[in-house]
Amino acid sequence: MIPDKIKGFRDGLKRNNTITLLCLLLVLVCFVLNSLERREALRERSEYAYYVATDGEVIPARYAQRRDNIEVEIRHHLAMFGDDWYCLTQYDWERKAEAAGWLGGNSIRDLFIARKKAGYYNRFIQNNLTQTAQVADLQIRTEEDGSYSFDLVVDIQERTDAYVRPWRVLASGRIGVIERSWPHNPHGLWIEPYLETKIMEVKNDE
Repeated sequence: MIPDKIKGFRDGLKRNNTITLLCLLLVLVCFVLNSLERREALRERSEYAYYVATDGEVIPARYAQRRDNIEVEIRHHLAMFGDDWYCLTQYDWERKAEAAGWLGGNSIRDLFIARKKAGYYNRFIQNNLTQTAQVADLQIRTEEDGSYSFDLVVDIQERTDAYVRPWRVLASGRIGVIERSWPHNPHGLWIEPYLETKIMEVKNDE
């Protein structure tokens, strides 16, 4: 026979354990419901939130983390870089050099330093030089590590009051995926390295 005192104690423990278990289950249910509610609220906010890219393009936030069209994004990223790096005047070369620096790594910074030391940018100021550029060809390849490599051909037209001179740049490099950063790097892509393998003047018969 179990004394009534001990039996009552056991019954009390069972009730306490049952209450504790029910409280834990209630907390778990509340946590799950709160998580689902926050997830739904975030999804709804994403439906009506937008980012504005540097070129004025409006991008829905729900696409911010998607990489459905990575090759299209790479092409646009390199077109942005080409514009910042090669389409220059005496008034905007500093601003565009800074913008190009947001799109890639140390190799671009090193090229900028080499350009300045060689007096590349002085020509725009001294000769009232304007330079336009256009991507003539772009080949993109997917690498085993998930990055992308590219071969790029840029046609440049150098114009002053005295002459118009066409150039062609052959370049190559790699592109990795990073976090998007508006408005400086809306595609979340990173060029490193960037190598200008050949720069040549284009003759009229080419």
